[in-house]
Amino acid sequence: MASSGKPNPAESGVARPLLTLPQAVRNSLRSYFPATGVGTVPLLLGYSGGIDSTVLLHVLAQLATEMPLRLHAVHVHHGLSPNADAWVSACEAQCQSLQVPLQVMRVDLAPHRALGVEGAARAARYAAFSNAARAIDCRLLLLAQHRDDQAETLLTQLLRGAGVAGLAAMPLARRLGELDILRPLLHNTRADIEAWARQHRLRWIEDESNQDQHRRRNFLRHAVLPRLEQASPAASANIARSAGHLAQAAQLLSVMAREDLQRLAGHTASMPATAPQARPIAAPQALPIAALLALGELRAANVLREWCVWHGAPQLSTARMAELLRQMATPRGDASPLLQMPGWRFRRYRNLLFLLNNLSDLPVLPGAWSRPWQMPARGDAVSPQHWSELGGWLVPQWSVGEGLSLARLAVALADAALHWRLRRGGERIRLSAAQPSQTLGNLWQARGLPPWQRQRLPLLWCGDTLLAVPGLGYAADWRAQPGEAGLSLQWRFSRPDDPLAPVV
Repeated sequence: MASSGKPNPAESGVARPLLTLPQAVRNSLRSYFPATGVGTVPLLLGYSGGIDSTVLLHVLAQLATEMPLRLHAVHVHHGLSPNADAWVSACEAQCQSLQVPLQVMRVDLAPHRALGVEGAARAARYAAFSNAARAIDCRLLLLAQHRDDQAETLLTQLLRGAGVAGLAAMPLARRLGELDILRPLLHNTRADIEAWARQHRLRWIEDESNQDQHRRRNFLRHAVLPRLEQASPAASANIARSAGHLAQAAQLLSVMAREDLQRLAGHTASMPATAPQARPIAAPQALPIAALLALGELRAANVLREWCVWHGAPQLSTARMAELLRQMATPRGDASPLLQMPGWRFRRYRNLLFLLNNLSDLPVLPGAWSRPWQMPARGDAVSPQHWSELGGWLVPQWSVGEGLSLARLAVALADAALHWRLRRGGERIRLSAAQPSQTLGNLWQARGLPPWQRQRLPLLWCGDTLLAVPGLGYAADWRAQPGEAGLSLQWRFSRPDDPLAPVV
């Protein structure tokens, strides 16, 4: 697990004295991990077989003689080159010679074709990285980009008209889904890498597509940057330094946006009882529209950009951001999306703004869906369970005086089994001994749970008895009494380790 002492992404391009490659990699790993934690988790290297990743593989293999590295590599077969199979063989031979386990991931670009060939390859590649990391219980991915790549990235983004975050180019360290990405060579140059390869007589793959100057990055690499460096020998270094300054500005905007998100979450929590409460609906999944607009156009747009980053949604263009803000300020009903973009949509519900993925407001499974559940043994360690078919996480926790009574469950389980199922209509639950039972529909309506979440929220049953509804509570007869051992159950629609993840 990564420590809180990770490299600051805002420092991604700031100039500093160049270190040797082993020094750069060693320092990056030591700053990422606690003092004794380098060998506690596996590391995964994204290994294309090109010169950059081959050199990083070689440096890591050398460092493994002095540091307890648990190094693995992953090669992604995109199927785009007639030489792709030969590249796999070369990567396998290289990793075998260094005794580094290698996963080969063959990907299908078709699901991402709307992004174009390069965009589809990138999306499929990072999905493959995530799958490879998950297979070895890894949270850290190492990539071999260097300072010259940083300069190319900034120029590429500049030609696209990118904003501050885009012009910040590549950070030294960042989070992508469940993965942390670290680029330990980002402050070293292409010349450093080529010198290391020559010194150690390394062999690497030459991807023929890297010479195609119809591709913008290749054109910048082969035709533009060399001319710039003729006029100004420090061009690449200075461009990378500018990326660092922009990264610091982007980091400051991100900090400001997260502070605003926290305040907006508190505003949501203080809304009337008929609106979603802080536990079932918390920022950054839902934002109060009036409070968001009260920040002013610039700060509201900054919050929305950070919100998209948090969810992994694509960034809005300047024109689409202006359109979203305009629609938010226009009174309208809840039925239609305010704005749609590939895979995502913004929706309004009870004066709250939601950012939903493309399946969030559709029934995920038929109402007949059911899942048997084996309650953890008392005292065993419990951890979140990801239920991909529902798009969320069940989070059980041992408790005292809260949740389901363990004693009551022990008696009941002698005659019936626990199972989860989706709402089928007409279900009722009595949350308090002093009140009659109520339908889930009425309770959810009063609590303000959006309809698209109701459709994929699991309900816990013991035989034909409804025991628990995450976000509403527990059947009165089954609730743990004060001082009694219990089991609390939460449902999250985002990763459980997100501090602002919505909980029900």
